[in-house]
Amino acid sequence: MTDHEALQIIMKVIDLRASAPYQAAEAQRRRSGAATMARMDQDSIEHAAVRLLIGTWDRIAMFVQDFDERQRNRFFRCNPVWLIWLTLEPAIRIIRESGTVGPRFAREFEELARRYQEWTRTPPGQEFRTEAEQAVCALFA
Repeated sequence: MTDHEALQIIMKVIDLRASAPYQAAEAQRRRSGAATMARMDQDSIEHAAVRLLIGTWDRIAMFVQDFDERQRNRFFRCNPVWLIWLTLEPAIRIIRESGTVGPRFAREFEELARRYQEWTRTPPGQEFRTEAEQAVCALFA
């Protein structure tokens, strides 16, 4: 993948995270909590909102899986993957345990979070080790 293509994907990811539906779902998550939303009836707006957040990040993980190290560094610098994983993991666990999803539910996102955590232990990622440092690029409205 070229650097130009990677940059286009990074910009699309930022657009997805800044979109009105994503921001509304994120606002709901901050009010209710991801775990509470995941426990709600599957037909509820709250459950749909947490699934939108998780699904968005799972797709993001798929989009960036072929990035080389330099492209991944750029992506990680402007997307707080670990912070988002920490906020959504309780809901992912609940939804997985419900038996209503397949075994691959949010696995790509989980792998991306693991890679992000590893990245924070490298020199390029040292600025983003804490949640406060990651929150700088969280885009929470």
